[in-house]
Amino acid sequence: MMSFTRIIVPAILAATVATPVLAATPSPLPRVKRVVNLSCIQKAVEKRENALIAAFDAYAASMKTAFTTRRNALKEAWNKTDRVERNAAIRTAWDAFRTSRRNTRSIFHNTRKNAWNTFRAERRACRIADSVDDTAGEATDAQI
Repeated sequence: MMSFTRIIVPAILAATVATPVLAATPSPLPRVKRVVNLSCIQKAVEKRENALIAAFDAYAASMKTAFTTRRNALKEAWNKTDRVERNAAIRTAWDAFRTSRRNTRSIFHNTRKNAWNTFRAERRACRIADSVDDTAGEATDAQI
């Protein structure tokens, strides 16, 4: 009985004291709809997507050139009769291809990052908040 009084009585007192305070709390102000400048963000999206498409086109063209150069160098290497010269030429062809591929990927990566950074700045200028879709989209682009 003693513990019942110790627990219940303070709880009832607290509830009776807090009820008038909670009832006196003013209601929140009505939400004001914010107007979104859709044409501004559409231009920013178009600019970003066009930059990404151009970057990928340049990447694909550069990789095609790298593969063509590698093919020609390997064919020429396999035309050599001396084993030592042939192995050196094969190694050189593969080294040149790896360097070209690394440089091409680096240029594409930097161009992609710049396109997204520009988009973020333009989105802020349009007064558009960050979107989960944009973050997910950037992560998807990073996997290319």
